[in-house]
Amino acid sequence: MEITYFIPAQLCKYVIEALDDSVVVQVKGALGQRRMQFDYQELNPRIIRGKTGDPGWSNIGWFILILALPLALFSRYFTRESYLIIMTPFLVLAAAAFILRYIQFDYAAIHTKTGHPAVFIWLRGQDRRERENMVQYLTQKVHQADSSRTT
Repeated sequence: MEITYFIPAQLCKYVIEALDDSVVVQVKGALGQRRMQFDYQELNPRIIRGKTGDPGWSNIGWFILILALPLALFSRYFTRESYLIIMTPFLVLAAAAFILRYIQFDYAAIHTKTGHPAVFIWLRGQDRRERENMVQYLTQKVHQADSSRTT
């Protein structure tokens, strides 16, 4: 079983693949990629569900403001009207990015038994049912591995 999703603010594509004995998480982004594999026995059987915003939007907002900083420093070289025309799009885009940070979405997370994050699944969009099925499948596999370890 495999799911794929894209997080726009982080410019990352996540691929989560559930195998018979482990789960593989691949993150591919603009700055590189990483691949992590976790045996089901390593994972905590407690699934964490909640709501969160995407903090990546704040990073984009700050980036836009930093791009606007040189224009703000040299404002005396612009007429008032041209300065407003130039700065308004930067400020509107930055404000929009900061507001997008507060849009909440559902997620499910599985940590290792030592408490480190292992699998993070967004539960939104068109594939929500498929993602919920993945969470149920992983929960079942982790519980099976945990019960077989204790017996």
